[in-house]
Amino acid sequence: YSEISKLKDRLVECEKYKTFLLEVSRDRRGEKSSAEGGVDQEGTSDHSEEVQTKLPFTDPEQLLGVFAQKEEENLFLIEIIQRGEEELEQLRRRYAASKEEMKAKTEEVQKNIKEIDSKINYQTSKINSLRSNPAVGDLKGENNTALVKASMRKLDGKIKAVYSACFKDLESDPLTMLKEIEVKVDTFIDYILSIPEVKRKILEQRKENERRAYNREVKKAEMERVNAERAEKAAARAKAETYKKIGKSLMPRINLKKYKKKAEIHDESADVEKLEYQKYFTDSAMT
Repeated sequence: YSEISKLKDRLVECEKYKTFLLEVSRDRRGEKSSAEGGVDQEGTSDHSEEVQTKLPFTDPEQLLGVFAQKEEENLFLIEIIQRGEEELEQLRRRYAASKEEMKAKTEEVQKNIKEIDSKINYQTSKINSLRSNPAVGDLKGENNTALVKASMRKLDGKIKAVYSACFKDLESDPLTMLKEIEVKVDTFIDYILSIPEVKRKILEQRKENERRAYNREVKKAEMERVNAERAEKAAARAKAETYKKIGKSLMPRINLKKYKKKAEIHDESADVEKLEYQKYFTDSAMT
């Protein structure tokens, strides 16, 4: 009985293996028929019946070869999927980095826009305050023409002073002089930036010392001028005639509010002591 059951189990396994092999052969046969093309229906049906009666594999190594081929195909597909996932991850990282960069740039641009708006508002309020100021008024008015011309002359004088310090010949147009001064300043800045940092620091320290020495000399000259003016004023006061008062000066009026009479406070204990003294220590008390 045990042998019969074992054979039945083995028969079931063989039937399953046969079904599996027939399905695999049917799939391969379908691929082959689609590649070869036009085959007669009757021929295919007869061929399929013949194949069903025969096993598709004569050697177990053939099945192992098919399995190995399918495994290689699967590994190739898995490698392709992994590469795609890696590329997708890289694209996600680039997207996140570019998003953060654009966010930072956007915030910086918005900050600059706010600063520019605040400057515009400040300048607008300044213009409105200047227009509303009666000392300035409308710039197109006749009363301010002289003020504007005086300011322009003062500005032209400063421009000419700076231009004469930078160049030898003077130009007639202030705008041309300003452009040339700006070009000269840019040239100086480029030259300063081209100097090595150590040497530039030494030169900056030297210029700072010269500036401080110049400021000390200016302050010293200013103090000498102030002291000279004070000495002259003191000498003038010493040479001036003294004024002598003639006659008696008038008495100032008395402020009665300062001399208010204080209210007297009656002390009963003092009265009692006075009566006791008169009673015991005076001549009338002795008699």
